[in-house]
This record gives sequence, C-alpha cells and structure tokens, in this order.
Amino acid sequence: MRVTLSELPEQGTAAAGALWNLAAHEENKLPIAQSGVIPSLIKLLAAASVDCKLNACGALQNLCVHPSNKVEVASCGGIQVMQWRAVSHSGM
Repeated sequence: MRVTLSELPEQGTAAAGALWNLAAHEENKLPIAQSGVIPSLIKLLAAASVDCKLNACGALQNLCVHPSNKVEVASCGGIQVMQWRAVSHSGM
C-alpha cells in the first residue's frame, strides 16, 4: 500500500500530525517509511501553513530515529529542504 498525503492544506496537516504521533512508537517507524510517505512529508515542509510544516517536521524527526529512514530522508532531498526552511525563517 502506498500512502499519499492530500494536496489540501487541512488534510495534509491532519495526516502529517497523525503520522507524527504514530511514528513516535518504535514499531511504526519502519512500516510508515516503507509505505512511501517520506517524499510527501518533505513536500509538506513547503506548505503555507505553519501547523502543516510543524507536523511534517515532527513526523520526519520521529521517523529518522530509525537509521534506514535517515538514509531515505536524505536521498529524497529532505536535508536540503529542512536547511533551506530553517535559514529562510531565521532571517539570515
């Protein structure tokens, strides 16, 4: 099964929030990542909603506790996106 997060802001925010909570549990980290959701979470980091960005970042943080998920986030460009978002919001 492939997971695709909605393009609609409210649904993307809710989905990322649910994934953030689910990914807090060790037994869920790898199955969530294997569902293919990491690229969608990275895409949500560019959302207009601060809540959506926060939820997506929280989900990615929880998923990255598992070593193979770190590799997946990096290979999908997640590190660059998070660095860019951090710099663009820091006033630098």
